[in-house]
Amino acid sequence: MSLGYNKESLKLKYLEIFMAFRIKNYGVKGSGSLAGGLKGGQRRPLLSLLFSSNQIEVEHVLKSVTYVIAGLAYLSVCRYIGLGYSGLFIALIVLSVYLEYGKGYFVPRWVVNTLSVAVLVLSFYRVYTEDLLEPTVEALAILLGVKFLEEKKFRDYMQIYMISVFMLTGSALLSIDFIFMVFFTLIFFLVATAIVLLTYHTESPSLRLDKDSLYKIIGRSMLIPLVSVPLTVLIFLILPRTNFHFLGFLGRASVGRGGFADNVLLGDVSNIQLDSSVIFRAQMIEPVSNDQLYWRGIVFDHFDGVAWKFEDQETVWTLNNMPIQGKMVRQTIYLEPYGSRYLFTLDKPIIVYYRNVTLYKGFVVMARQDIKSRLRYDAVSILPVRDYSVKDDETRFLQLPNDLSPDIIALAKTITAGMGKKQSMEALVGYLRDGQYKYSLEKLPQSSTPLVDFLFKQKYGNCEYFASALAVMLRASGISANVVGGYKGGVYNSVGGYYIVLQKNAHVWVEAYLKDTGWVRLDATPAAPQEMAADDRKMFPKARLIFDSINYIWNSLVINYNLDKQLSLFQKVHDSIRLKGVDLSFRRFKPAVVVVVIVAVIFILFKLYRLVLNRRPVEVRLIARFTAVLKGYGYERLSSQGLEEFVLTIQEDGLRSAAGAFVLDFERIYYKDKPFTRDDIKHLNAQLSQIRRERKEKENKKGGGAAPPSTPPARGPVPLTPL
Repeated sequence: MSLGYNKESLKLKYLEIFMAFRIKNYGVKGSGSLAGGLKGGQRRPLLSLLFSSNQIEVEHVLKSVTYVIAGLAYLSVCRYIGLGYSGLFIALIVLSVYLEYGKGYFVPRWVVNTLSVAVLVLSFYRVYTEDLLEPTVEALAILLGVKFLEEKKFRDYMQIYMISVFMLTGSALLSIDFIFMVFFTLIFFLVATAIVLLTYHTESPSLRLDKDSLYKIIGRSMLIPLVSVPLTVLIFLILPRTNFHFLGFLGRASVGRGGFADNVLLGDVSNIQLDSSVIFRAQMIEPVSNDQLYWRGIVFDHFDGVAWKFEDQETVWTLNNMPIQGKMVRQTIYLEPYGSRYLFTLDKPIIVYYRNVTLYKGFVVMARQDIKSRLRYDAVSILPVRDYSVKDDETRFLQLPNDLSPDIIALAKTITAGMGKKQSMEALVGYLRDGQYKYSLEKLPQSSTPLVDFLFKQKYGNCEYFASALAVMLRASGISANVVGGYKGGVYNSVGGYYIVLQKNAHVWVEAYLKDTGWVRLDATPAAPQEMAADDRKMFPKARLIFDSINYIWNSLVINYNLDKQLSLFQKVHDSIRLKGVDLSFRRFKPAVVVVVIVAVIFILFKLYRLVLNRRPVEVRLIARFTAVLKGYGYERLSSQGLEEFVLTIQEDGLRSAAGAFVLDFERIYYKDKPFTRDDIKHLNAQLSQIRRERKEKENKKGGGAAPPSTPPARGPVPLTPL
């Protein structure tokens, strides 16, 4: 029987065989047409098309998955793009759904291309006037929405997936929190599924499948990314880490406003105290009392009448040599990017484990550059504080502005008349907290003389006014004093074992010097450390604390996985597998190690070769072996020849008989759409071995015989030997 075809019929035949193989392997059953489906261009809602009957059109499932991928990509960056761009993206998506499923209309491709070029031009203009990253992400969002307006072919679907992945990458550059991992996982699996569905849709645009077959395809599609997860984790663990941000030049990170700069203007901290975002998390073995929850950041030692400033203070090599006494408390701080250089620790730190920091005698720790990415460092603090590190210095810690109001000086002297320093400190704190001064974040005194307005007119303000008034009156009374900026309070998350400190916990307080006691903390603010903590607890219900714990674990284990942790992990693995009392040094076993490594590499390469080879379908591999064996005898199969037609060209009777037996057994399985079992494969391979032996036996009988023909003999009407 001849299977000769012309080129067109041969292409159709190969397509039939290919589709039969795919349908067989994926368990697909269904029609490739829309018979029994919609008539006359009738359109129905998308969900109705998907679930109204057992037969589901692959195109509609593909479009649904594509819309979901685009939606997830947008959600991953919606926090960082402008409200106008978000509205425009949503409008484009709604418009595309309405036009396609409501009107059956697609925007012409030239219109889509024109809009895309306009978006790109506008984004390039904005890049030159603003940072690079956010305008790029906003432009990608609009391009993604525009792509849905046109009729989608294979190329368009792939472009949509590519833009979605780029948007996800942009969200990673802006902030890699735990929610990024959620979006990444969903998009990763959905894109793999969409690409598999796209291959079916490309080969048969009107293909309809029953639900079981569709679910089977989707389930097997999910295995593709699932198999890559272990390898991805391994690469993450062993790939050398670096603290250098390769893509940091793309634009600013998500930097919040928090902490304090080198100066603090009266009324300025109130803006921070209205912000409920997280500034840092501090891990501790156990919580401490609320009256010890002061997180030290910066010491202000110079007052000009309106603002406190941090002037050049004396640097030290280490803090732990300073004369300070108390209980040591260890913390691991995860500081969010906030645009300044100060590292916050529990008051007062004696050890800070972090490279490239500057230490000051006032227990101030400063990084070399502004903190624009999440930072992890360890600190050891002393509680309660007994600080003798900086001695009483009248010329430095008694400084007051020359134009300070005499009314403030007179008030301080009146309150402290006839008292010693310790009694004066207590009297001044009591005066500000006796009830006549109120805590407020609104309508704060802001003028050229804010302290005069606070003390004698309005009598309300936030912590800056209370701390400034106390420090100025202490200095006016001859007592050395500074203002300290940082945070007060926090919510202890018992689930994760750490404190959550918010921007709204920004606080300033006073340190004053007593000869017998050293520097002591004074807080004249009548507000509410307790009330603020209660408000924080209301903001953090149990569910939010659990989610924050997950995000905290993600940051500590994944985002902050650095070279130090990597080396520590390798050391732990090495220690766990090292045999006690056995010398496993490399020098002793160097030859054996080299041999083992070479053998392992060869074995891995062989397995990879077999894996690549086995990716081809079994029937393709069998035919490839069959044609390779016969090519060794000088019979090369032409691209236009069927298998039986090829066998007819063989002149030797025994060889032709063995080859014909292989072909008929192969076709008996393949064309009946049966699976190739292990016994079938073993039997066919045995027949291939028999074909190899035919030539050798003939050559042995003739004493070597003539060489095989260099070119295939003429294809005459030689009858096929009966099998």
